[in-house]
Amino acid sequence: MVLIKPAMQKQKKGRIINISSAHGRIPDAYKSAYCAAKFGQVGFTKVTALENALKGITCNTIEPGPVRTELIEKQLPKLAEQDGTTVEEALNHHILGKQWIKRLLEPSEIGATAVFLASDGAGAITGEEIGVAGGI
Repeated sequence: MVLIKPAMQKQKKGRIINISSAHGRIPDAYKSAYCAAKFGQVGFTKVTALENALKGITCNTIEPGPVRTELIEKQLPKLAEQDGTTVEEALNHHILGKQWIKRLLEPSEIGATAVFLASDGAGAITGEEIGVAGGI
């Protein structure tokens, strides 16, 4: 059993929101350890949701696709140089790949999903993976 904050148990209400990755539902070649960890996180979310469902505590996972971060911004010029391409071509080839909307997601888009999951309107959503991935 996952230990839950006593305050959540006392008030019979709480929200647990995990951040995983789109790789928690879609495997990718050469990323076995990363994908295994993300799939495991999704399983952990489901068990936590099940164990706490009757206590008014929900648990969900947000699965972001490629998000505009400093890490990605710094990787792109290096990838482009390795490939002999432009930064935009490297972005499309290495990062956006199979994504439908072909753009980096903004951190605020992930945050807005977390705010919704924390709201009373999401009280019946538990044990779910919410993809914020731009259509992967």
